[in-house]
Amino acid sequence: MLSLNNKNMNTLYKLILLFFTVFMFIPKGYSQNNADPGIGILMSPASVTQGSTGILSATVGNYGNGTIVKNSLRVTISVGANVEIIGIASGSDTRWNQLSLTTGSANTIKLTNSGGEFNSFDISDILLTVRGNVVSGANGIVGNIVYITIYNPLLCGGCSSPPLNVFQGNASNSNDNSETSLAVTCYKPAEPAKVNCWDTYTFNTTTCVWDNDGTAQPAEPTTALACWETRSFDTTSCTWKTTGTQEAEPTTALACWETRSFDTTSCTWKTTGTQEAEPTTALACWETRSFDTTSCTWKTTGTQEAEPTTALACWETRSFDTTSCTWKTTGTQEAEPTTALACWETRSFDTTSCTWKTTGTQPTEPTTALACWETRSFDTTSCTWKTTGTQEAEPTTALACWETRSFDTTSCTWKTTGTQEAEPTTALACWETRAFDNGSCTWVTSGTQPTEPTTALACWETRAFDNGSCTWVTSGTQPTEPTTALACWE
Repeated sequence: MLSLNNKNMNTLYKLILLFFTVFMFIPKGYSQNNADPGIGILMSPASVTQGSTGILSATVGNYGNGTIVKNSLRVTISVGANVEIIGIASGSDTRWNQLSLTTGSANTIKLTNSGGEFNSFDISDILLTVRGNVVSGANGIVGNIVYITIYNPLLCGGCSSPPLNVFQGNASNSNDNSETSLAVTCYKPAEPAKVNCWDTYTFNTTTCVWDNDGTAQPAEPTTALACWETRSFDTTSCTWKTTGTQEAEPTTALACWETRSFDTTSCTWKTTGTQEAEPTTALACWETRSFDTTSCTWKTTGTQEAEPTTALACWETRSFDTTSCTWKTTGTQEAEPTTALACWETRSFDTTSCTWKTTGTQPTEPTTALACWETRSFDTTSCTWKTTGTQEAEPTTALACWETRSFDTTSCTWKTTGTQEAEPTTALACWETRAFDNGSCTWVTSGTQPTEPTTALACWETRAFDNGSCTWVTSGTQPTEPTTALACWE
């Protein structure tokens, strides 16, 4: 039934490849008699048990419309590390012959079409027997078809210079390679029957056999036995059994310091323990000591007198006096300091810090502005700030008419200011003089031009004012008498 299914699957696979070629490649056109070597591989079944075989189908041939001559193609198929190619199976296309086959798992086979040529769309199967060697998941199987790189005389009827095989063409290189895979599983026979009670079988998926993990009787436990116990092997439970019961513990009452334990040497119950010795630690004055059978220890009882709740002054401390076994209060208030106080200070005892505290602050100096002649100082008699100083009296020296006097607060002195008016620069007539008049506090010009004399002038004379001598000057000369002779009547 398996071989029939494989045959049907191979036929179906070839039909699919042919259908793909006709409807995918022909529409593209093979108008130039172009051959197309192609390969498609399929493993059947996809999984085999270790040591068994399956058939690897390689559907190879010419998917084009040209012719491929013999001795021109090479097919290479390589399997994974879990399987081995055994050889060419019965029913394989006889046009393909083995060139080489490596040995062992992951081997490679090479074949050539030395048995015949391929016409257009001529596809057939190379059938290879493949054996599962190593248990594993699916390992890849790859196939490849190529032209053998040689000059082939069959391409030119035995001519002396034949072309290379590749001259026949390869319409599409998309079908030059193909892949499939094969998984190898274990054959698992029935589990063997037990011979001994300790036999335990587990199936080893690596070696594909049943391993007996319980190959020997379980070792006797090495755990120590109690003195009342014995050990023997029980084939029903297939285990070592320990039997025997410890003697019941006696019911006699124990003192609080006693313990009872089982002695494995004599295999009997023993009572041990000694009452605890009374402690030697000193007792406080209020304590007593006695043995308590409940806690099985020496108990110290008694309570120290409660500390009194009366308030203590800050300088007092209270402590317990173990001689009188009572609380004692000690301490003395600090004496008041004798250092003198400033007029603004007072002294009092502060119970928080338990010290004498001096309080009070010197009055702040007033912020009112002082005149330049004033100073301010603190008067410890009145315990206040006092201002002293008097403004300087104004000088009594006479002032010129152009001067004024005022008090300068920067230098804190009287300052005299003002400047005499500059003398005018206008020219004076020769008869004029200029002097500063303190009455009007200005420059005053005085003087009058001399009056022109009233004496008569000769006809040849002229009078003018001479600024050089600042006088009136008369000039002119009587014409000289002619020397021409006079007539007697002249």
